[in-house]
Amino acid sequence: MEVELFTKPSTYDSYITTNIERRNFDEVVRQIAKHQSNPSILDLCCGTGIFAREWLSRLNSVRYVGVDIDEDFIVHAKSFGSGEFLQGDAVDFRLEDRFDVVMGTSAYHHIEDERKKAFLENMKRHLREEGSIIIYEKFVAPFFSSVEAVKSGARFYLERIEDIAREQDLNEERLYSLLTELYLTSSRQFEYKVPFERFAEDVGKTGLKIIDEVKLWPLDDRFRNPNVGDFVVVLE
Repeated sequence: MEVELFTKPSTYDSYITTNIERRNFDEVVRQIAKHQSNPSILDLCCGTGIFAREWLSRLNSVRYVGVDIDEDFIVHAKSFGSGEFLQGDAVDFRLEDRFDVVMGTSAYHHIEDERKKAFLENMKRHLREEGSIIIYEKFVAPFFSSVEAVKSGARFYLERIEDIAREQDLNEERLYSLLTELYLTSSRQFEYKVPFERFAEDVGKTGLKIIDEVKLWPLDDRFRNPNVGDFVVVLE
């Protein structure tokens, strides 16, 4: 399937600023302020730098470094001058500095399953002794076969798209992005979403621990599983 339009910076920015995503980023900022003051921030898989442009101003005296593997995203981010942006693979990228906050927003599911633990270890590697890892992630229902993965991913996004459409206008670009993400999640191409339990297992293997978690969507029990949905998780 052709996904080039989905990965255009302008399309990404349009998708990531839907109301549901804004609430998730609002919670990321709240957790940063709750756990750290005047923080230095490393943002792995920073995308187009949208967080730095639209949310970073809510925090005081912040040093921000964003890293993403996509060259076009980094060029786009640099054009706004809202922080320092570097191109690199979030799994093996190395800086000498350590940071008060290492964050990953919708990042963990872009990492192949066999590299997820290494990604968390790299976050830990760049964290100061008293620092916090803050992750916003979408977790799907458990699956044990390719057929179950299709069902899990499709159900997640059909519910998500319906909720977004009830709340705001879904223009063609946003709808295309959401439907593309449904396809990629269901087929596990570029989008390697997993259940919360798999994430928690990887966290434990790195020696980190979950100290705070907030579920943001959905707030009802439609999935019959409280661990399915959008979460902001804090690790130390």
